[in-house]
Amino acid sequence: LSLPNPSSSAGQSARSQLWRTQPLSEQQRNKKKQQQGLSGFNRVQAVSADFVADVGDLPPLLNDILLRAVFGEPATGLRVPLWLLRQAGPHLPEYRQLLAHHGHAELCRNPELASELTVLPLTRCELDAAPIFTDIILVPIALGLVAKQSVGGVNQRAGLIVSEPLTGPADRAALALEFGAARGRLHCVLEALNLARRRLMGRAVLLGLAGAPWTLLARMAGDPGLAVGWLYSQPEACERLLDKLTGLLVDFLVDQVAAGAQALQVVEPLAGRLSPNLFCQFALPRLRRLASEVRARIGPGVPLILFAPSCHSVLEELACSGFDVLGVDHTMRPEHCRRVAAAAGVAVQGNLDPALLAYAPSEVLRDHVRRMLRAFGAKRYVCNVGAGLLPETPPERLAELTRLVRLLVEDLSSKNE
Repeated sequence: LSLPNPSSSAGQSARSQLWRTQPLSEQQRNKKKQQQGLSGFNRVQAVSADFVADVGDLPPLLNDILLRAVFGEPATGLRVPLWLLRQAGPHLPEYRQLLAHHGHAELCRNPELASELTVLPLTRCELDAAPIFTDIILVPIALGLVAKQSVGGVNQRAGLIVSEPLTGPADRAALALEFGAARGRLHCVLEALNLARRRLMGRAVLLGLAGAPWTLLARMAGDPGLAVGWLYSQPEACERLLDKLTGLLVDFLVDQVAAGAQALQVVEPLAGRLSPNLFCQFALPRLRRLASEVRARIGPGVPLILFAPSCHSVLEELACSGFDVLGVDHTMRPEHCRRVAAAAGVAVQGNLDPALLAYAPSEVLRDHVRRMLRAFGAKRYVCNVGAGLLPETPPERLAELTRLVRLLVEDLSSKNE
């Protein structure tokens, strides 16, 4: 496989770009499935790790409000950037239809479908970022582990889980993990990014995504509690495995930028399962290494976002871990999060309760959004939810929230003048 490479001819390039923005025919889709091994999502295809140097010309970013907010630059007009965790999810009828027809695994492994879902929410409202549609379990799959679809219908949160988990950080399966081949096997995510970048046409920042080392280790164990036990009983073996995962993730994140990502988010959803001591010993050093090494290789200008929910006790450490944006969940007080982020010199992202979008009347939603915006302020702030959107969220709520945030930001700004 290779990423699209436009012709140097302007006419051919335009036709090529138009082709990439159109859905594939059923015959073309079947051909791509055969080429990419999509009949079984545990089948992977190795490619050269340097293919990312040949991605062709990509559309420039026209909406840079998120980048300006993250780096503290003035934006044009009174705007706060807005995007939503799991904005392409089961609350959208189009997603449910694709999920019922293809299954979650194929949606993640098929670049055409993944890029289509990445752009889908922007057809409903004006959002300022589009996270690539993917699953963090693709990294363990690329390492050679077997995964399966988690239990749940089309109206529930779909996902992949490791079906044959490790029995220890140094067991036979752990020692056989294929780190040398894994980077090339993640090509489907990179091609999806490239296609999504072209489909977005600069309307929003394209976000790359990866799970953090500790969270991936816990998922590979099949049970976070079991993985916590390994940290106590086999700390040295865990350190070695975490370091290998970190090295792979650095390469993967750098490749995502080369493929078209304009910002990166690292998610650590299982960090809350660790005590502060365990977090600082095992998880935090890898997060710092990720931020440091990725930044050294991609240079300035690409925001690095860290989202680690349920980490109240180590919020200051997270803010100082080297990322540009501190993502916070809806259980934290905005005023405290703002103070911590400001002290560390980073932006903050969050933290509306997703249940408000799913269930609250419009006047209740408006009141909560107003208080949140007043607490966070408009500078170095990215408006988001504090957890993924719920399947019960009415699709029209996305557009309602977009309008609400813009109106309230203008109202609060005029009162502060």
